[in-house]
Amino acid sequence: MSLLCLLVKNAPIQQVIDCGVVPCLIRFLQMDDNPDLQLEAARAIAHLTVSKISDRYLIEAGAVPILIRLLSSMNEVVRLQAAWALGNLASDNYDNNFILAEGALPALIQAAEDCDESPLVHAIAYALSYLCYGQPGPDLLVIESALPLLARFLYLQNVETVSEVCLALAYISEIGDNGIRVLLQIGVLPQLVHLLKSSSKNILVQAIRTIANITKGRNTSQIQLIMSYNVLPCLLELLGHGNGDIRKDVCRVISNIATAGDQIQAVIDAKIFPKLIELIAVSEGDIGKEEAVCAVYNAIVCGNLSQVWYLIDVGVIPALLSLLKIDNFCAAVVALEGLEKILRLNQSTLDEVQIIIKRICDCGGIEVLERVRFSTIKLTRCAGRILNFIFDNPKRALVVVQYFRKMFGTGKYFFRN
Repeated sequence: MSLLCLLVKNAPIQQVIDCGVVPCLIRFLQMDDNPDLQLEAARAIAHLTVSKISDRYLIEAGAVPILIRLLSSMNEVVRLQAAWALGNLASDNYDNNFILAEGALPALIQAAEDCDESPLVHAIAYALSYLCYGQPGPDLLVIESALPLLARFLYLQNVETVSEVCLALAYISEIGDNGIRVLLQIGVLPQLVHLLKSSSKNILVQAIRTIANITKGRNTSQIQLIMSYNVLPCLLELLGHGNGDIRKDVCRVISNIATAGDQIQAVIDAKIFPKLIELIAVSEGDIGKEEAVCAVYNAIVCGNLSQVWYLIDVGVIPALLSLLKIDNFCAAVVALEGLEKILRLNQSTLDEVQIIIKRICDCGGIEVLERVRFSTIKLTRCAGRILNFIFDNPKRALVVVQYFRKMFGTGKYFFRN
């Protein structure tokens, strides 16, 4: 390594900047007639871009168009350093439109031709991923030309490269409906679903994030398309993943899917709800419980009578009540609203309602609801509506009386309005 590169690498970055080294590096970067010095300058600048401190100085010194030009260098190492430097600059800026305006995208696409499994491909994927990000997001018409390349990279074996591509797709899916539309057009969904079996946490996080964004609008045709690639068994497997954030995002996807009768039935057939209920009622900690109960709630609200009774039979009532014992207000509200929906099911007979009330009693639900009635205003109102529904009808109230008589030898139950 040259003395120049050693100096930049070992000295504090602000000190390097204060010494006036940046203009010199930019000058050396343009010395096509001195390839060795040009290479060392590229390495030094790539190192400087690791820190956000240097971004303003490099951009003001005109580094961006020079780095873009170097993507077509005959020296692959120079191309590599230029790609890393552009990726680092893009990763630190909320608005990357100025980098895109300089022609970074076509230069990166050109540099990626005829190379697959190499460090340069990883660096290009890294740069592309952050060029697809921004506040505001980039113009979709500008980045659309990179989508075929991202789709090709998605099938590579290098885990880090695929992870960067998944990040780029996640950013594009957050642009909105048009972003999702172009992702569907380039056919990345089958491979994204396949990547849900990856052992890489980074790949999983971004693949699930993208699928969650695609299903978020609850577009039936898009959800059906994802389901056609056999996504549900993958989601079931990931509900047992050791990473809580991954479980949360998987629950979000299931919640988006469980919004129509046939989709709910597919989730039932995939045996996902028992795992969700286990996550709500049994798992330690609070991570994922709120997202899981939202998925169950959607199924209660959008499902038909037989589907809701399936949920009751696999233990949804004690699971919902368990959420009233933890310190999670949002989860508790959803749980209470879900419980009320179950009690007020359309087409339920009195006998069926009495069975539901008995199941609430059997897991200590009446006592739990009474305690919740003296909590926050919203929880008080939700719990109060449930208790009023039970005790406003003598035949429904009788179930509670019989429960207490059996448990405590008395039929007395003091309900406080």
